[in-house]
Amino acid sequence: MNPSDIRHLVERWAVLGFEPMVMRDGQQVWNDVCVVEAMFGGPTLPCDWLVVDTRRRIAYLKGTEPGPIAGRNEPPMAP
Repeated sequence: MNPSDIRHLVERWAVLGFEPMVMRDGQQVWNDVCVVEAMFGGPTLPCDWLVVDTRRRIAYLKGTEPGPIAGRNEPPMAP
């Protein structure tokens, strides 16, 4: 996605009630969502609840094991 598309998506999540970013210790950090830039190897702002594995090109919740990969080339996961 390009930066404009991502900005619109984050704005849409905010309208839906998510709090995308907060100020913590004088620094803006991701809160309810996290944007990861694969080309530059990580989150675009600090995100202490996400693990980014650049070798496998995945991101997952810190403290958990990675689950099935979801992406545009993967079939939808069953509910």
